[in-house]
Amino acid sequence: MSKKTYYVAAGVEIVNRAPVPKNRRVRLTESEAIYDLALGRISARKPAVTKKGAADKGED
Repeated sequence: MSKKTYYVAAGVEIVNRAPVPKNRRVRLTESEAIYDLALGRISARKPAVTKKGAADKGED
């Protein structure tokens, strides 16, 4: 089975029983990723870059 890169959500420290690396990317097979994908802990898409400030303060 081939492995695919997944991006780990903020605040998640463990994926597939392993510590999350500093770059927040993990390489997993589809069967390894299915549980964390279902919980929203990882994503196949690169997370959108957000501007600090408005989102953090709850402003629209």
